[in-house]
Parts: sequence; C-alpha cells; structure tokens
Amino acid sequence: MRTLSQMVGEDIVALVPFLDRVKLQRLKLLAIEPSGLWVESSKFTSGFMRTIKAQRAPKSLVVFFPFNQITLIMSSIEVPAVLDDGG
Repeated sequence: MRTLSQMVGEDIVALVPFLDRVKLQRLKLLAIEPSGLWVESSKFTSGFMRTIKAQRAPKSLVVFFPFNQITLIMSSIEVPAVLDDGG
C-alpha cells in the first residue's frame, strides 16, 4: 500500500464535508503537513470564483484541509479487485 507522501502530486479521491457532505471529490494532493493536506480542488475554485463574481482564477488556488475535516481518502493498489458477490 502506498502512503500519502508517495501520492504527492497525484489525484486522490476524498470525502471532505466542507466541499460536499456526501459526494467524493477528486483533489490534487500538493503537500502534507502534520495536521492536514494542501490540495487543489476544482470544486473549491469554482465556488470561490462564483462568490467573488470572477470569470476565472488568474492562478490555481490551493486550500488546506485539516485531517479532522477529511472523512476518508481513497486510492487504489495494483492487485486484482475483490468484489462482493452478494452472497
């Protein structure tokens, strides 16, 4: 299994209630600090640009989410998937 530090620079999928309480979000993991993650989020950027009534951001926005505000983080591993057959 890969660690978060090995995924820096890659997209991750996470549930961050600040962005959406039920939908998973695709985030670009930029950096890790002891208390949370720095990420790039198109949903956050779009919402922020609507709030300030701007057409587009001149630069990519990055946002810090403390670990206690992240419900889950998903990635994948290079092994055959285990599927529940319902039985």
